[in-house]
Amino acid sequence: LMKLVQLAPEEHDDYGTGIFYDVEKTDDYYADVYTAAMHGIIEDGFDNNTFRPGSVITYDEAVTYVMKALGYDAFYKKTGASLTYTALADEVGLLDKFSVKNHAALMRIEMAKLLANALETPIYNPMFDDTDINSSAKNDENTPLYRYYGIKKADGIVNATRIGSVDLSAASE
Repeated sequence: LMKLVQLAPEEHDDYGTGIFYDVEKTDDYYADVYTAAMHGIIEDGFDNNTFRPGSVITYDEAVTYVMKALGYDAFYKKTGASLTYTALADEVGLLDKFSVKNHAALMRIEMAKLLANALETPIYNPMFDDTDINSSAKNDENTPLYRYYGIKKADGIVNATRIGSVDLSAASE
């Protein structure tokens, strides 16, 4: 998720000790968890200020993290929306082709599908009308796929724009 939205793990000697009591500075994932927490993606944790790195993640939790990474936390803060992150994710297209139960444990393949969908889900843009989520510029240029990787998809054809190009001449032979 961090790589999808290009959040590099923050390197600090004074990592906010005590963010989560069960994540040690010596853990391989400490910098990622710290960075995600500092960017509000996993700000809440669990009871007693724990992250529970060994626990299974649920579908709802994964959707919430992805929606926060795409900036939709700002939508909630500005509008006081009563939708759940999962309902909002369904509305913006993140959950296309999903049939997982909300409180079910998420399998790796399902997380991979969720992240693949996230590449083509609009990033929330507070410059548009905050009361209508559909006005948040649903176009190819407002997705992580284009914004961070320079890739557009139109009519099922992928075209890399800023980073490089895709040569399809060999495909037609």
